[in-house]
This record gives sequence, C-alpha cells and structure tokens, in this order.
Amino acid sequence: MKGILKDSINDFVTQACNANLKHCDQVIEWPNNEEHRNISGRIRKVHGFINCIGVIDGTLFPLDFAPKVNGEDYYTREGDHAVKGLVICDDAARITWIKMGWPGSVHDNQVWSNSEIYLGRVKYFDHKAYLLGDSEFSTSAVMVPAFKNGPTMPTLVGRKSTLTPSWKTNGS
Repeated sequence: MKGILKDSINDFVTQACNANLKHCDQVIEWPNNEEHRNISGRIRKVHGFINCIGVIDGTLFPLDFAPKVNGEDYYTREGDHAVKGLVICDDAARITWIKMGWPGSVHDNQVWSNSEIYLGRVKYFDHKAYLLGDSEFSTSAVMVPAFKNGPTMPTLVGRKSTLTPSWKTNGS
C-alpha cells in the first residue's frame, strides 16, 4: 500500500480490534443453566445428540503480511499468514464464546485446551454437557469430536450407527 506504513496499519488494526473487544461481553455471552437446557433440548430433538450445548470450530483470519514479532508463527499450512480464532455457537448459530489472537499455525485443540472455558469447565458445563467439534479436537468430558471415516463405522455417542459400512454390503 503506497503511502501507508505497515506499523500504522498494525496500530490501526490493533485499535479497531480492541474497540470491538470492549463490547464483546455485551453481545457474546455464555448461556446460563436454563439456556443450556433449552439448547440441548433443541439439539436433541432435531439432531439426536443428548446433552450437547453447542458446536466448536477454529477459523483463520488472514493477514496481508507477517507480524514483525514471531511472524513465522502466523504462517499457516495454506501458505499465508493469519490469526487463529476459535468459536462456539449454539443450535441457532449464535456465538456464545470466541477466542482470538493465537498465531495461525497453532492447532485448534491447543487453543481449546488453554482456553478459560476448558480450564474452567466445572464452572461452564454441568456434569453431562458437552460440545461437538471436528476431528481436530481431542475427546474429553466436555468435547466430543467427529470421527474420521475408516474401514469400519464406529459407534456414535451412546447410539449405534444406522449406516452400514460398505465392506458389509459387498457379500464379505
């Protein structure tokens, strides 16, 4: 960008992010116990997952250039630089928690395992509640990750799969 220094852009982005984050608690809030019951009831009714209170996924926010400090940490497997974000949504796609700021090269599960939600899970989850995540996440008392398809179809959370593995339909 002609006429604009990278430091100026960096300062502007930082100020804009900080201004937005000041209002984050007014817009994004973790559901209370009654809301958890309502969310899990709707998810159970529509999708069959008992006690699930939301879904979690990581995303990357692209940067036009590497940060001056530890820029290599922001380099992603897609070949660009980015900031990592981790988002939890309820069944209506309302954001109930967000964490941003980790370098783009950091694994989703590392951000999750260092988050205040995971570290303070006794405060945020009742004894049966959990989130659904993709296969990037490790299984825990509050996280049920998706499985990767293999030669057999594993059992899903407390239910037998209604899908038949292809090797069973080929007469084997």
